[in-house]
Amino acid sequence: MSKVIMLFLAFTITDPDGIDLDEQFHVMAKRFDTVEKCTSFVADWGGLIKDRGVQAATDLIKNGYTINLDEIGCVNRKVFQ
Repeated sequence: MSKVIMLFLAFTITDPDGIDLDEQFHVMAKRFDTVEKCTSFVADWGGLIKDRGVQAATDLIKNGYTINLDEIGCVNRKVFQ
């Protein structure tokens, strides 16, 4: 077993009436060799992910619902081989 650093995104969904649903989903989006590389990536690309990435994800769900990016960061993940 080894560890890798992953880009972590936490999303919530809002229904057409503006009510936040209880469900939250997490995405592990990209692997990095070090925390520093991941942190640098978030600093450089975080704004673009928040703008275009959230809109692209919203386009995939039912009309009237929106996706909200609640958290973006870096986490350690265990990899089983």
